[in-house]
Amino acid sequence: MSGRWTMLVLALLPGIGSMASAQDEPSERPRTIAPEEVGSWTFEREGQPWAIRPSTPTSMGDSGLFRLVGSADTLPKGFFSVSAFRDNFKRDPRGTGLAVHGFTVAYGVSHRLEIFGAIGIENRVKAHYLDEEGGPNEYPFVGSSWSTGFGDIWLGAKYALLSDTRGDSVGLALKGFSRIPTADPDKGLGTGEPAFGADVLVSKAFGFGELHGAAGYELNGNPAAPDVLELLEGAVDDTDYVANALRWGVGLNLPASHGVSLQAELSGRIYGDTTVEQTNTVDLIVGVSFWLKPGLFVRPAYVYALGYDGRGREVSAGRRSGFNIALGFHGGTPCCEIRRPPRAGSR
Repeated sequence: MSGRWTMLVLALLPGIGSMASAQDEPSERPRTIAPEEVGSWTFEREGQPWAIRPSTPTSMGDSGLFRLVGSADTLPKGFFSVSAFRDNFKRDPRGTGLAVHGFTVAYGVSHRLEIFGAIGIENRVKAHYLDEEGGPNEYPFVGSSWSTGFGDIWLGAKYALLSDTRGDSVGLALKGFSRIPTADPDKGLGTGEPAFGADVLVSKAFGFGELHGAAGYELNGNPAAPDVLELLEGAVDDTDYVANALRWGVGLNLPASHGVSLQAELSGRIYGDTTVEQTNTVDLIVGVSFWLKPGLFVRPAYVYALGYDGRGREVSAGRRSGFNIALGFHGGTPCCEIRRPPRAGSR
């Protein structure tokens, strides 16, 4: 990746952060609840106790569910999250399995702005069959049965436009993100080109839990063939290896008890045209979040790939499924202000 791409990516986030921080809204009045209604832990904001919703980061680092479905909520000002994760998924041609092992971090710049990032410490690509044309969109150069190495770096920012904790009927946020292509395309671990994108996020809290939805677009830089592929007959530099994509997802968070939540995400990508047609992905992810103490969580999850187009040999249902896990700390997202009890003797 050229130096100008790196400088552009790193220059975007501080500018967004300083602009949004200047527009922070300390005067807005949130919804209030009585002390006996508090069902989760609390924190102090400007001397006032608040109840917060337990939350977890996505594999990109922003507050949300598992992968593509972030929430419209953000970390409170000065709060942070960190996690270690494994994200496992299956793709066409059938029998291609991928896993990303990495770390995430996020920080609340203001009460509306959250910045986040993720580092792929290790990518793993496993291809059972190599006689089918084309690889997965984000991993187009899979060329061996087993490859490992450093992954990509993701950076982003999320700004909450509306929040149901501040009296709005729904939560609404905009999320922008970029990828620094540090994964090695010669090993089939990435494209070697940057990506940029944005999502619109909608969230709504109900008495039984929270609903989340996401929709956006992803611009993927189209790479040239790695050196090893240029030697093959018919490999040309102007081949369209990867496509841009529409991103979508819906998710649900159901608190089962004070320290346990059930989470589910259905999400995918709809790809544009490429020389080798890409399968539109659809993944179902279901997991349980256990809070060992306020903010500290562990979250195992089951992943099942629904989006297959039939390329490659038939594989069993086990080859469609994977196992995710994440553990870390998340400061939670604001729920509501706790009503102060009247002082003795006051009217």
